[in-house]
Amino acid sequence: GIVATSASVFGSESYSFCLPSDVTVPVVDQIATFSNVTIYEGSYLTTNFTVSSETPAPPSRYTLDNANIDTSTLEVIVRETQSSTSSKKYVFSDTLIEVTSSSRVYFLQEIEDQRYELIFGDGVFGEKLKALNYIEASYITTAGEPGNGISAFTFNGRIVDNNNNLISRGISSLSTVSESTGGKDIESVDSIKNFAPKIYSAYNRAVTAGDYEALIPKIYPEAQSVSVFGGEELNPPQYGKVFITIKPFYGPYVPDSIKNNLNNQLRKYSVAGIVTKIQDLKYLYVEAHINAYYNPSLAENSEAVQTVILNNINAYADSSEMNKYGAKFKYSKFQAVVDNSNESITSNITKIEIRRDLKPLLNQNAEYELCYGNAFYVKGNNGYNIKSSGFTIFGINDTVYLSDMPDGNGKTGVLFLFTLASNFVITSLSKSCVKGLGADISCNLYAIESASWDPIQIGRYFPVSLTRKITTL
Repeated sequence: GIVATSASVFGSESYSFCLPSDVTVPVVDQIATFSNVTIYEGSYLTTNFTVSSETPAPPSRYTLDNANIDTSTLEVIVRETQSSTSSKKYVFSDTLIEVTSSSRVYFLQEIEDQRYELIFGDGVFGEKLKALNYIEASYITTAGEPGNGISAFTFNGRIVDNNNNLISRGISSLSTVSESTGGKDIESVDSIKNFAPKIYSAYNRAVTAGDYEALIPKIYPEAQSVSVFGGEELNPPQYGKVFITIKPFYGPYVPDSIKNNLNNQLRKYSVAGIVTKIQDLKYLYVEAHINAYYNPSLAENSEAVQTVILNNINAYADSSEMNKYGAKFKYSKFQAVVDNSNESITSNITKIEIRRDLKPLLNQNAEYELCYGNAFYVKGNNGYNIKSSGFTIFGINDTVYLSDMPDGNGKTGVLFLFTLASNFVITSLSKSCVKGLGADISCNLYAIESASWDPIQIGRYFPVSLTRKITTL
């Protein structure tokens, strides 16, 4: 039931958080500590059904009348009759594979008005229910995406001892490990149209890259976009391996614990001998420097114009058009977003820079490679076309930065390290290696000890300045 509420009004309303089952911990030195407890936004509800004794029995389908059910919290138990004290737990199955006549499973399908229907076995696929069996389905109904981002809570639950006596004193406040994430609205019709044919064609098995791309959002609903390729496409080839990258809805990377769980889940669908490797994303950041011109007589003030431009650009950056694999940044469309932000805007001059982030392996020698997919603009043969944020390496006390010295052809060059002391004197040319002012750069570095920005950012304006937001009009 309910265990906590948002400590104050979040946005326009307060939210309740609950547990789908009781949590029991031991008492040590008269203190009971509940650690790393996961709570769920929404209301905990229970729906009961009794199997009809009619002959012949009606269809074994039971409708959950509440909308917005978080199906991951759905638990189903069945008792012989309503008065029985013992019960059997039924588990969800989305396939008939390995389901026998004695398997205690239920199936779930969505019906009208965002409701769900429980379907039980017929005695061939899944254990068949008997007359007067008593079904108890418990679940949480959720507000979805609006419940994300909450980190302050007030305890509103019940704590009892092993004699079921209510504990009302000595309860300390809640401490939040991480803010609420993962809330999502029900799948849209467009999403169903996109994934249903792919899931159908996969037949609950993963053979091709398209099969993996269809199955992963089914296993991990927080996946916003998925890219899969076989190891045979690499140089040199790595046969028998499938490489997967996932962009989650919340946060830049998939946590290691979820990666391990996904790998275990995918083994159920993979062909024998195929190894799946889930890799972290490599983001290409686009930084815009905008000078927008507007008619003051048509706008309240410059701050209002700036605000509407920023809002529209952020909305464009967060759109599905940009946040998917294979997305293309179109300069003309970006300028149109700025021009169409407000009727007062007459034109804009926008300069675009790109940046990659390098996640260093601290205190160990390593080789790094960054692929930009775009050639660097070589301003001159004096170097410093590429600059990084600062970091420290073994053997040098000052903060160092990465930069380049182009060759005469302007297409390749040498990477080096420098400090800000002594008028940018190069301090460590030998600790970097050759490659690229084209689409890729790579280097071998001695052990990196720390970084002023984590991850290290590599673009064109370090260390003099760093533009993270559109700030000028």
